[in-house]
Amino acid sequence: MKRLAKVSLGVIAVLALAVGGSVTYLMVGFPKVGPAPSLKIDATPALLARGKYLADNVSGCIDCHSTRDWQAQAGPVIAGTEGAGGERFGEDLGFPGTFYASNITPAALRDWTDGELVRAITTGVSRDGRALFPVMPFTAFGTMADEDIRAIVAYIRTIPPVARQVPASQANFPINLIMRTFPQPAAPTPVPPVSDAVAYGRYLTNAAGCAECHTPKDKGAPIPGMELAGGPEFKTPWGSNFGANITPDPETGIGKWDRAAFVRLFKSLPPEQARARRVEKGHFNTLMPWTVYAGMTETDLGAIFDYLQTVKPVKHKVATPSRWGGASRDADSGPDAVDVSRYPPEIQQGYAALRQECGQCHSVARPLNTAEPNWEAFLGGHIKDREIDIASARVQQISRCLQHLQDDREHAKGNRR
Repeated sequence: MKRLAKVSLGVIAVLALAVGGSVTYLMVGFPKVGPAPSLKIDATPALLARGKYLADNVSGCIDCHSTRDWQAQAGPVIAGTEGAGGERFGEDLGFPGTFYASNITPAALRDWTDGELVRAITTGVSRDGRALFPVMPFTAFGTMADEDIRAIVAYIRTIPPVARQVPASQANFPINLIMRTFPQPAAPTPVPPVSDAVAYGRYLTNAAGCAECHTPKDKGAPIPGMELAGGPEFKTPWGSNFGANITPDPETGIGKWDRAAFVRLFKSLPPEQARARRVEKGHFNTLMPWTVYAGMTETDLGAIFDYLQTVKPVKHKVATPSRWGGASRDADSGPDAVDVSRYPPEIQQGYAALRQECGQCHSVARPLNTAEPNWEAFLGGHIKDREIDIASARVQQISRCLQHLQDDREHAKGNRR
């Protein structure tokens, strides 16, 4: 018995040493990216303009590091919070801990060198040597051109300073140890010529971090063969958003889209329009930062489309978020679905038409996130702008249904008062 106890104690001691040694190895040996480069960026007007374009409209730096107005369509940035940080990414959204976007205004970065900022953005290592959790896709940014990263750094040095204290991020065990292995040395690549639309589009797709939301993962790692095939779920207080399949599969992806329609879609919701479209508290919204990408040039958006048409098509049906913040094409049932059985037959027929004509992109479970004074005029403009082929009689039918549902909702709200 004593011998067994000694053996057990010995095994425990060996295990403790092994665990302790592994932890020590992680703490001492990682992250392995080397020191921050010694550099001073010359902030020329051209470099600042490029940095503003990338940070505001391509790589989403300002979008993630600001406060977004989730009572407006697509959550546009609230004026005055640009770069001040504080946006929370917690376990409720599927993260292994609670992480906060840092303050990247000059108020918080005055002690950072340009080289330390470059290292943080491209390798995932903070000024003090801490590993950053990849809420920011530093592996993608690490392959961007040196000049583009320097442009971003130069630009964020110029945004208005906001003295905002942001809570410290906390990763759960054992991710708090494992994440020390995530940073990796940057491997910058030059910006391809715009004339090579596919190569240029590949570069922009990476710079925009598209794969982060549109590639399914298993235990944090992209699933091989499923690149850009959609499916990641993002849980929010108003429900789940899903990354869409953006491969050229004709049935479940964007294989039937054309370049012009793709560009029009991305240009269709600039910030001022999004702010005007209010979303009632608790109603569905979209995490997709449409207001960010609306500021991209048509040339750049077209190049992204050209590149996406060359990736491997993957047949993978996923629930698709609405362009203006709907649930999904399959979300026409459940507790939030509209029960039209109590409405007149023409309204029931209009709702059926709504499901058939609009359910591909928009929620038919909650079609009234916004109010319109004239649904027929709104739908007519929407359809004309996107060159959608819907018979005018169907448009009128859908418009009458939406107006009826809107009036009924307003009447119910009045009774609750």
